[in-house]
Amino acid sequence: MDGGPASDVAAVLDTLRHSDHALLRFETVPHRLLIDFRSSSEAEAAVHLLEPVRSLRERIATIRRARPTLPVPTELQIVGWSLRIGSLERTGALEIVRQRFVDDGAQEALRQLEQAVTQLDGLERDEFRRAITGEGYRTLWPARSS
Repeated sequence: MDGGPASDVAAVLDTLRHSDHALLRFETVPHRLLIDFRSSSEAEAAVHLLEPVRSLRERIATIRRARPTLPVPTELQIVGWSLRIGSLERTGALEIVRQRFVDDGAQEALRQLEQAVTQLDGLERDEFRRAITGEGYRTLWPARSS
């Protein structure tokens, strides 16, 4: 079951249908998913899993490194995704992205998408395991001694 506040899934799906790129920000993992439908004679559409950063300047640098032959978009389409990673499939978000890549003949981007989503699933599972076991987390209230 997905937790957190309800997402405006329809708006996200619309962004994925019509934007030339989207940077998905997840609640459950610090990584970001860059879905870039842009292409040029040197580069086709691509998907990149970006490491966490501390600032917008650092984020722009990661995008520049991921897509060196394309200009950094003048406006970043940052999409907040408050649901679990698996909900990307259940809501139809991944199908929209896949279809756009198929329509553009971007086979490598399809492979990158599947690989990135698999990695995100693993990162999310690891984060939930750490939360349950307390690894890397502090409790707000100590356990009562009996």
